[in-house]
Amino acid sequence: MTFLLSLLLTLGLIVPPTTADPGPPPADSATYQFHNAESTMTVYGSSNVRDWTMDVTQINGSVTLGATNQKMPSIQRIRVDIPVEQMVSDKDRLQRHAHEALHKEDFPMISFSSSDVQVTQAEADSFSVVASGKMTIKGNTQAVELTAKGAQQSDDTLNVVGEHELKLSTYDVERPSLMFGAIKVDDPIRIGFNVVLAPQTSTAGTK
Repeated sequence: MTFLLSLLLTLGLIVPPTTADPGPPPADSATYQFHNAESTMTVYGSSNVRDWTMDVTQINGSVTLGATNQKMPSIQRIRVDIPVEQMVSDKDRLQRHAHEALHKEDFPMISFSSSDVQVTQAEADSFSVVASGKMTIKGNTQAVELTAKGAQQSDDTLNVVGEHELKLSTYDVERPSLMFGAIKVDDPIRIGFNVVLAPQTSTAGTK
């Protein structure tokens, strides 16, 4: 039977199933990337003793835009990838425990991919974004809704600012503890970002 199937496939009489292809971006679209030199992202948390922060030093991914005007772009797709290795703290012990809790070696990336993006006018020179999609942390994927506010800059870049709150337990992340359990990280954390997006053709997007 295996030989017969192989023969039919070779002769082209049976076409094997193919993986769904989302296809290329629309012809009138433009791809923007994160300008890391001018972007910031910070994780804010607390514990039973004190508050803490971790900075994200590298943001990967892209944003696909359709027709734009100076006030409100048409955002079609958003993809964000955060290397766990690039989540850093000036407190070495906190950083080490956070990387261990996120299982950095097995799951080196935190990611978000949009399924729907709504852009509306906010003020005369800014716009609001509501992006629905999937966020994956430590291999666990959850549906989320991200909100942000942005503005088109005179140099054709986009400045987008926002924050998102989540619970570590939602993604099966064990809360780090320090000092033999005397210091325990709280479940809710907040991710704040102030990012600049530059056209892919610009060298700014790769810095």
